[in-house]
Amino acid sequence: MMIRFCPGRKREKSNALTRFLKTNHVEYELIRQDELLTRGTRLYGAAEEPVIEIDGKIFVNPNPQAIRKLLAADPAAEI
Repeated sequence: MMIRFCPGRKREKSNALTRFLKTNHVEYELIRQDELLTRGTRLYGAAEEPVIEIDGKIFVNPNPQAIRKLLAADPAAEI
């Protein structure tokens, strides 16, 4: 499972997601905003909100419970 994380300008939400990923020992790759924009997709709110990409699916401003459900569906991921 490939997880890429792009923090937004809203520090509280980005810090909460970073804490969630670290406390649950989820391996992720930190990417910059310009790397996300080179994918050719237009994302509403991507500059302000944190963005997580899980296996090619992009989620803008996800909550930790949604990420937990997505990772629980993958048998290779441990939570």
